[in-house]
Amino acid sequence: MSASDEPRTSERPPVEIVAVPGGGDGVALLAGLLPAALAGERVVALVPAYAEAGVRATIRQAVTPVQGSTLPPGAAIICPTSGSTGRPRGVVLTAEQIRGAAHVRDEAQGGPSAWFLGVPPVTAPALAALARARTVEAPVASWRGAGVGGFDPASFIADARALLAAAEGAGLRARTSLVAAQLRLLLLSGDGAADTLARFDSVLVGGGPTSPSLAAQAAAAGVRLVRTYGMTETFGGCVYDGLGLPGVSIRIDRPDPDGVGQVLLGGPMLAGGYTDGPLRLIHGLLATGDRGRLVPAAADGATDAPLRLELSGRGDDVVTVGGANVDVAAVAQAVGEHPGIADCAVVPVAAQDGGHRLVAFVV
Repeated sequence: MSASDEPRTSERPPVEIVAVPGGGDGVALLAGLLPAALAGERVVALVPAYAEAGVRATIRQAVTPVQGSTLPPGAAIICPTSGSTGRPRGVVLTAEQIRGAAHVRDEAQGGPSAWFLGVPPVTAPALAALARARTVEAPVASWRGAGVGGFDPASFIADARALLAAAEGAGLRARTSLVAAQLRLLLLSGDGAADTLARFDSVLVGGGPTSPSLAAQAAAAGVRLVRTYGMTETFGGCVYDGLGLPGVSIRIDRPDPDGVGQVLLGGPMLAGGYTDGPLRLIHGLLATGDRGRLVPAAADGATDAPLRLELSGRGDDVVTVGGANVDVAAVAQAVGEHPGIADCAVVPVAAQDGGHRLVAFVV
């Protein structure tokens, strides 16, 4: 820890609401805010300026501390959750958590690197990349459209090549962070996209499941894929390719006969809480709301092998269809494996019998 990272004040500074633009401007703004936040000189609450007006208003309310509440010691950044399973909440990231998570991830991946971001700036993966890169003052760049408009593989690759050139010129390895839908479109686009991705030390993919077929396609193209699992409350991915990073605890709460239950996570990367209350913990571990099981990592099922987390979807994704419980995420994965389908979404719709029927939207 450098002297500049030591907190300089005994009292917490007031929370500043900061509107963050998309793309490279947003990344540059966050890079400028991070040192002072880690030094205890300011607490910043992030609002994506690139979101629609109604969403911005909801997020601004979520990241604003409740009047009279006390933030956790060392509060540095308040980052909104995506709200993918409900209204967004403001997650309080502490300086200790941010530094600890950056160290653990660098240790697991062989050291720090330069970063190219496909994800929007106001996300835990983007903040994590900035925290990791600053330990060696490595460059961090973003795809120009991150958070703004639809995904354009051509501009992504052009911006990625510029970052790779800068990293290679400085003698640094480079990594990129994106989501599965972006990876799929890049591999389908041609024009040397796969070769560009293969130049990265690793390509971290998170934000949702990555199908086995997409992972196999990436491997065949020479892309060093790392499938990550985590959330804003864990400052992004803390499980890489099913294995917890050093210091990460994974437990399954109330497993069924197949070993499937709610995934619980613990470790130094856990957030200090929310702006409106503490994290939901079970046995001292974060209750993720996701379902999964732990299986031997070795192909032969050896009992002394490390345990790998196998995710099964969200806990609230199980619906009744024809009297049977059906996992919507599992159906979506099966549909997405069809060779004629590039992407899909499966949603439950109320049925006349009081249960549900499933409808698939496909590309």
